[in-house]
Amino acid sequence: MKKISLLVTLGFLYFGGALAQEPVKKGNFTFLEGQKTLNIEFKYDGMTINKNKESEEDYVNSRVDKLNKKKSGKGDEFAEQWISGRSESYEPRFLTNFNEFTKKGKIQGGSFPDSEITLVVTSTQLWPGVNLSTPCYLFSTYTFINTQTREEIATYKLDKVYVSNSKVTKLDYVNRVSQTYEQSAKVLGKAIVDDIK
Repeated sequence: MKKISLLVTLGFLYFGGALAQEPVKKGNFTFLEGQKTLNIEFKYDGMTINKNKESEEDYVNSRVDKLNKKKSGKGDEFAEQWISGRSESYEPRFLTNFNEFTKKGKIQGGSFPDSEITLVVTSTQLWPGVNLSTPCYLFSTYTFINTQTREEIATYKLDKVYVSNSKVTKLDYVNRVSQTYEQSAKVLGKAIVDDIK
């Protein structure tokens, strides 16, 4: 039986926390005017799970035990998909949807380390919705920083982005969670383009 240890890894450092977290809305993103590219990074450490804010590690290990008892190896598969889903599905689908909306403002998001501004997408809380009776929700913060100095420019939040279960299967949680990232990207992208187009 495979247990998962979720180590906190910081691929970047920024001097955040000083500015208030405001909701994502039109009028907040004028500082992006003139930018052609936006470097985007994703951060998951510290993310809690479900309404009771269970730690990610405790939640995953509990699911691994439960699924492996039902079918040998099923829990291990879940643990692997929990991590691989980020780079293979959540992040690329966020970027695709983000760029679909921001192209009207002629700004492209992705891996652009030479960009003046970096957006740090932090997943703060996730309700995975592991069965059809429990919807999937995503809570995120979006921190814009100076790429070179890592100094915070602004931080915004988007709470409880909802995804309907009508088009996903009971076990297809990766697709379900991916849709919350797509929807978040849509809301953020539309707010940005309204300010800079």
